Amino acid sequence: MDNSKNILKYFFYSLGCLAVFSLPIIGILAMWNFDTDKLFQDFSSIFTQGESSSYNFEIPAGEDDILTSSVKESTETANVNHSGVQAELIIIDSADIEGPIVYGADGEELLRQGFWLHPATVYPGEQGISVIFGHRRYHLPPAKDTFYNLDKAQIGDRIEIKLKDSTWLEYTVITIKIEDPTNLETIVNEKTDRYILKLITCHPLGTDQQRLIVTAEKSF
Repeated sequence: MDNSKNILKYFFYSLGCLAVFSLPIIGILAMWNFDTDKLFQDFSSIFTQGESSSYNFEIPAGEDDILTSSVKESTETANVNHSGVQAELIIIDSADIEGPIVYGADGEELLRQGFWLHPATVYPGEQGISVIFGHRRYHLPPAKDTFYNLDKAQIGDRIEIKLKDSTWLEYTVITIKIEDPTNLETIVNEKTDRYILKLITCHPLGTDQQRLIVTAEKSF
């Protein structure tokens, strides 16, 4: 008899514990009309914001030193005859990236305003190589105008470019590489008769030790 009482006692104790832990979850689901997708999105948002705060704390001052001295110097002698129209927007849905493309010689300042097209390279849509730099720290997720998530891009992903005449271009990612910063000058000055786009940012996240380079080729 005592054993039966103990079993019943533990059974009801277990039910009580289950109720205590499940009622808050049921309440939250009820507030969201049992929309589990919304629940997942909200929890993901909380995690992302925490990750962003942690990253921001790791580099509390200064910036990712994305441009080497040779890349900065090459803007002073940039002389490219453009035949196309400037691009104004880049979108990479797979990496949750969307933001303006900016132009000019002062890359350090312009990188705070958007994704900077190096003036010694061609415009997107022109024959040759367009090189676009972007920081990973000035704007953090859930903002999209950052290369924070550029490492999530994969070969075969689509990159969309909107030109200032409202024309849309499409590029497809063909390579993803990690390079030493000293190779940037060679990358910027590289020549080709193909229609190539190179996106460059610091790597790993939170450091400027290396460079992540995503290369795509025009497909439309």
